[in-house]
Amino acid sequence: MTIVRQLAEGDRARVAHLQQQAFMLPPERIAIAGNYPLEQGWVVEDGGAVQGSLRVQKLGQFFGGRAVPCAAISSVKVAAEARGRGYGGALLGEVLEALRSEGVAASSLFPVHGGVYRRYGWEFAFAHQRRALPISELAWRPPTDAAGVTVEPFEEDDLEAVSAFYRSRAAGENGPFDRDEAWWEERVLAPRFGRTPYRYVARSGGEVCGYMVYTHEPSSGTLPYGFDLDCRDFQWDGPAALAALLDFVRGHAGMGQRLVWPGPPADPIELVLTGIAPTVTRRMAGMFRLVDVPAALAARGYPEDVEADLRLWIEDDVLPANAGPVAVRIAGGRARVSGPGRDGSPAGPASRAARSAPRVDVRVLAALFTGQLDADTAARAGLLPGVDADTRRTLRAAFAGPAPWMAEFY
Repeated sequence: MTIVRQLAEGDRARVAHLQQQAFMLPPERIAIAGNYPLEQGWVVEDGGAVQGSLRVQKLGQFFGGRAVPCAAISSVKVAAEARGRGYGGALLGEVLEALRSEGVAASSLFPVHGGVYRRYGWEFAFAHQRRALPISELAWRPPTDAAGVTVEPFEEDDLEAVSAFYRSRAAGENGPFDRDEAWWEERVLAPRFGRTPYRYVARSGGEVCGYMVYTHEPSSGTLPYGFDLDCRDFQWDGPAALAALLDFVRGHAGMGQRLVWPGPPADPIELVLTGIAPTVTRRMAGMFRLVDVPAALAARGYPEDVEADLRLWIEDDVLPANAGPVAVRIAGGRARVSGPGRDGSPAGPASRAARSAPRVDVRVLAALFTGQLDADTAARAGLLPGVDADTRRTLRAAFAGPAPWMAEFY
């Protein structure tokens, strides 16, 4: 009999074994499977044996300037001898139901194979992208005086101020996580793959105006002992802060070969650099899932100048509680939403007007919600059949904003 349940203490060794079998990871990453909080773990069991597991970390994800309650899913795996028997699907389905009941509105993950997750309502809807540039090519325009900005070690007691600065920057984007302390410690600051992270903070007038967290990674060049400065995070606000951090990087010229950093799809750094253009070294497509459609629509922010009414019929064959009519009133950067099960009320018989609302698949809505997909582009691709021009115009205005991305690949 197949059972999906939360992780128990006695499962840890088995989950660590599955982690080692499924992913080529160093020992310290395998060890995490034996140490993270039990409430973050889920397993699928058959005949008394754990056949697969995943991890869930709850935190906010910024869209439209507000943090949407989100579940970051990672480490999804099934025992090699048990694959193809439906265990992964059973695990994903039960976890989605549990997350919805716990007030989680959305979920993000990075897939190995997108088709598996599409079957359970996720869609490609944001990106993790990294660029690289030889340190010898770091020159920018206009020449900016970094005087007044200092770059110094980022100490333990700086985390609160750095975190607040990060949050102020992340809230202006679509897709970044609203990191809690545990996420910072594990996903940003902890050693990984045997590499020691170095971290520095830029300040102006005593206030944080930028920071970088990086490791030394082997360079592909011929210089013995040469390395790349590979940033896990690189944040700045204003030309003086950027100039100060790039000056700091240029101080590594010689042994330091390249600067590698994560950034948005349209990275302003590309526009201020002179000389050769940065090279995109990695682009990973992330997937997003609306776990509770009305709650997610109510939680995100919207452009302040948009006033609109939107009526849709959501199609979701995995989470039936999402399926049905949704009415959204957008004004003043917020939305009032009514829909299936909103505020705990059961969905009643749909009115004739509700039944006539255009149908939108939950996967398509996820890509519209993040800003990854434009409504007109979706219509041209046949993804919004029956959605008229006025509704598409409202969708474009409501979900307008920066292209979605995140610095982490987790």
